[in-house]
Amino acid sequence: MKVAFSREVPFTPEFNDNKALPEAEQLSFKLKPMNTLDLLDLTDVLKSAGFTAGEVKDLTSDQMKSIVKEAGKYVPKYSAMTGNDGFTMDEVIGYPAFLSLASEVLFQLLTISSPNKDDTKNS
Repeated sequence: MKVAFSREVPFTPEFNDNKALPEAEQLSFKLKPMNTLDLLDLTDVLKSAGFTAGEVKDLTSDQMKSIVKEAGKYVPKYSAMTGNDGFTMDEVIGYPAFLSLASEVLFQLLTISSPNKDDTKNS
């Protein structure tokens, strides 16, 4: 049986018109697929916050806090940042100015880590 699996996936976020910059100046990440237990923990937190089938809704402060805490655990664990020009991963997770960037990275981690139909069929 063949299994397609990448240990590292490049990701260039949309944050702050990043993709409009010359490639050498772009912020980028190397993402690793999450392990199953971490993926389940994160999806549980997102479901508890009211996310369903990719639908985003207004969140309470407590719901946002729980998501930010999870992002603080998993984004640094499963991603490496390049082209960051002086700011750190802790700042991406902790500062409101970077909230949309942290969200992009977190949801991309979910996407690359979640199995899809092609991953689960024998060919």
